[in-house]
Amino acid sequence: MVISVRFKNRENVFTGKDYDFELAPNEKVPEKGSIIRMVDPEGRKVCNYTRVKVVDVKEKSDKVNGLIRCIPSSMEEASIAKRKY
Repeated sequence: MVISVRFKNRENVFTGKDYDFELAPNEKVPEKGSIIRMVDPEGRKVCNYTRVKVVDVKEKSDKVNGLIRCIPSSMEEASIAKRKY
C-alpha cells in the first residue's frame, strides 16, 4: 500500500507537492487527512520526523520515496524543533 503525503510550511499550512511512500508490511493504513510522523522499518526518523498530512492512499505508485511506518500525530503536539528537553 502507498500513501501520498504533503509537508507543511513554517506557518503550519500543508501546501505544495505530494510525495509517495510505501507502507511497511502489517502497518495500519492511515486515513486521508490524518497527521502522521514517519519512521523507517528500523525506527529511524524519516524527513526529520516532521509532521505530514496524508492526502491519498493507493495500491501502487511509480515514484515511491521509501518504505515507512506511520506514527500518529497532531498539530497540537509540540514541534520537535521547539521542544525543551
